[in-house]
Amino acid sequence: MPNWDIESAYNASDPRDMLVNSPRLGDSLAAAFDVNTTQPASPLHRTVLQRGHGFVTVGTSVEQVTDFAYYTASNARAQTSALLINSASGGGGVEYLSAQERKDTANMNAWIVYKPWAQWVKQVERSGMFVNKLGAPPDNGVTS
Repeated sequence: MPNWDIESAYNASDPRDMLVNSPRLGDSLAAAFDVNTTQPASPLHRTVLQRGHGFVTVGTSVEQVTDFAYYTASNARAQTSALLINSASGGGGVEYLSAQERKDTANMNAWIVYKPWAQWVKQVERSGMFVNKLGAPPDNGVTS
């Protein structure tokens, strides 16, 4: 996963506020996703870490981006815990996914995102934290 440092994109006159708030800064961040030579319309990386700021993730739909963002944060917590436990126990290291496992799970993650999305929508609706004043969107002849 690439690490992008906004400092490398700043001009001398830019405020150092860590905000990607210009096309130039946005272009620099977008370039960190790199080009997937086998699928040029898709980025090589789905997530880019931002020094001192967090991360950015991309996808083909709101559902997919939400899923990627949720699980990026969740997996980062799990990895941090694994590294801390390993270090505290004097262990021999954390075993990461193999290249094949990473490839296969990435392919699976591209289509499975809609399963948790429906659950998250129901949870938000029940929480009362969001009120949809616009009503249900038209189905445009699409049935689920």
